[in-house]
Amino acid sequence: MSFKLGLTAVLLSSSFAFAQTGAKSEYTKSTYFEPGEGIVFPNLELEYALDPKLPNQLRVGNAVFNQKTFLIELKGLHRLDPAFKGPLSQKNDWALVLHWPKQLFPNPEIEIISGTGKSVWKKPLTESDLKSWQDRNEAWKKKLGTPKFNPTVLNSSFGLIGGSEVNRLRGLLASSFKFCVFAKTSKGDSRYCSPLMEIRKGKKLFAQNDLKNRVLIQNEEAKPEGIVKTDPLMPATFYAEFGLGGSYEFKTDVPKPDFADIAEINDTTLKLTGFGVKPNMPVRIITKDEISDLTRFFGFESTIKNDREFWEITIPKTESYIYFPGPAGGLFRQVIVASEVPKAKSRIWVHGDTPTSIYGNEIAIKALKPQGANVESDQNSIAPGATPREFVWNFRADKKGELNKSYLTVTQGGKTFTSFYEIYRSQPNEISGRFTGVLANSGQIILGEVSYNRWFESLLGRNSFSFQRWGLNLRYFKSFSPLFVSDAQKENLTSLIGDIKYRFTPGVWTRDASMGIMFGYQDIVFGDFNATMAGGGWFWARSMPRVLDNIFNWVPFMRYPKWVDVEVIYYFSPLKSNITLNSPFSVNFHGQILWSKSFFGEAGFGLKRYAFIDKTLNQEVELNTFYGTVGLGVKF
Repeated sequence: MSFKLGLTAVLLSSSFAFAQTGAKSEYTKSTYFEPGEGIVFPNLELEYALDPKLPNQLRVGNAVFNQKTFLIELKGLHRLDPAFKGPLSQKNDWALVLHWPKQLFPNPEIEIISGTGKSVWKKPLTESDLKSWQDRNEAWKKKLGTPKFNPTVLNSSFGLIGGSEVNRLRGLLASSFKFCVFAKTSKGDSRYCSPLMEIRKGKKLFAQNDLKNRVLIQNEEAKPEGIVKTDPLMPATFYAEFGLGGSYEFKTDVPKPDFADIAEINDTTLKLTGFGVKPNMPVRIITKDEISDLTRFFGFESTIKNDREFWEITIPKTESYIYFPGPAGGLFRQVIVASEVPKAKSRIWVHGDTPTSIYGNEIAIKALKPQGANVESDQNSIAPGATPREFVWNFRADKKGELNKSYLTVTQGGKTFTSFYEIYRSQPNEISGRFTGVLANSGQIILGEVSYNRWFESLLGRNSFSFQRWGLNLRYFKSFSPLFVSDAQKENLTSLIGDIKYRFTPGVWTRDASMGIMFGYQDIVFGDFNATMAGGGWFWARSMPRVLDNIFNWVPFMRYPKWVDVEVIYYFSPLKSNITLNSPFSVNFHGQILWSKSFFGEAGFGLKRYAFIDKTLNQEVELNTFYGTVGLGVKF
């Protein structure tokens, strides 16, 4: 019997599993059992039930569709929630309040359809609309200061309070209508409509009819209750009509859950970890980005990151299934068939300082194995650690510009399973060619530029001072046309620049944000003038902030990851005795668009001042420029 035990670098370990291992405190990153041999995930199922004893209720998966889960109310706030009679100022306002299962209709369109079938009011809801309403509810809850709330208002999905739109709806809803929630995506669409009703003076009145429960699956009549296997290659279609006239329907692709881990917590409980589509059940998010409200307000969220959001769920062995929403509606049941599940206490732990990204093709990883376990690797070497349970794994990463996965074979208690570690390998070298247009105080020129950028894994050893800190940048400029040195003299400009950079935090270029200091060298040749100088400065680099990324993404060929950096350097020390500097400096704004893991485009702009005195020639050079640059490059 074999299992795959995997570690994804971004996953966070659970405190329960950590306690089970008795691991040393520095081993804080857990591995994960990737579902493999002995664990089967059959095709997802569509489970539904229309109970004739409850003529206005439908169950799909673990969701119930009735007048409580899909709610519409229109009355004074003080009648919707008694709390509004007290501390809340809007107590006399009329309000339209709506509620629906949010995960089934994340950004829906709300519609009121008259008794004659005519759409009389429609409102598409954006993520911003829903967030604004939820923020308002949270503020009300804090003001009320009580843990129990009537779900009508304070737990509603959306609402409108007061104003001309609510007054208009008071008239429309006094006549027969249906309340509908509709969502449409590229993967399909879904729709719920209530029975016919009226709301008069805040009281709901339902129409009487003698309709029968009806179900269609894949456009064919089906039983009022059942479990149907789905075909993952075909869209699933479903339609149900309730006895009192409500209906729910969807057409959607079948969801594709991604499971990263399964483990037995105890004799009765399983824990599963996955990413991508989240279950329609309580889960714990274990890789949620901690983003401040200020960062969100200014739109400065990172746009280059591991986008997989991992979740964790615990289920009883006797009910080993999970419900997943479809991408455009519906709920589907994933059954887990397991002949034997690895135990959580058998996990391997890796050291807390294990990087998530590297430059080189190999890195030593410190790890801790379970008591009495034997660890081997067919891919690379393993060396003993400081104690019998500790070991060092020389992990190999052959693929540049992508995640690398490698496996260990672990034997414990007569059972063998496989563990993997997943780490991103960046490319440390960049070379690019650029064209630069320069607007100077003595004219305009075009420069050709060649740039080479190199980042080092561990220039001075693997320590906190050196690991993923140091970088080198070399650039050579040459003008294609001469600039005026004087009224009668024109000369070409050439420049060689070398910068050594030091990051304040470890990480890899075009993936991990950082700022740092830089030490610069510049050699300038302008006709008979030649000046060399040294300086120092500061740089900052990160993925393009979301607010700017969204703007550039309007252009199709710009919808790729983008990396931006800014450099400021001041040259303060001449390296020739005949040269006196006159405050030369450079300010550069630069960005890359990563069209593939090896090929990128780039652009930038900046200010640069060339200013010095040649005491041998007894002449002064002062050239103030504004420039823009575009180019193409490769990573390797």
